[in-house]
Amino acid sequence: PLLNQDLEIVDLVVGEPEAAFKRGCELGQIYYGTDIPDAIDIAICNAFPKDTELCQAGLAKVPLNSAKKNPLHENSSVVICSASPEGQGWHSVLGAGTALRGKPGPPTHHTVLFSPGVNKWDSLALFGEATDFCKTWPEVVEKLKERHGEGAQVAVFPAGALQMANE
Repeated sequence: PLLNQDLEIVDLVVGEPEAAFKRGCELGQIYYGTDIPDAIDIAICNAFPKDTELCQAGLAKVPLNSAKKNPLHENSSVVICSASPEGQGWHSVLGAGTALRGKPGPPTHHTVLFSPGVNKWDSLALFGEATDFCKTWPEVVEKLKERHGEGAQVAVFPAGALQMANE
């Protein structure tokens, strides 16, 4: 099934597996395709609907990660938003200490984690010291104002886990 932001089924593909998969991908581009600006100072990336636990918060960046050209520059900020009401959570593929976790590389931009459902230590465990942790939205705004001032180019991805870059 293909879902909307309210997690309602908007389309359903059935039939021969390879043909159904191909059709599902075509429909996914239609429903979830998102235009990505060329130059972003601040990207607000919401992990919804995969925001119940922090270990999946990185899915908020799918629109940025799926873009053919990197829309960020070295001074850009990316805000990852995840409500995380279930806390840090655990995922057999994505969580701390798992095979795909890997070692964090050098940051290519400034990252802020906004997650009211976790604490600083959960943030450190999954995102490391290079990420600024904020528990409230006013803290996020203050950090962004200090870094970018007024007039920054901001892109908002309200359902990052459902969105992907248009080609």
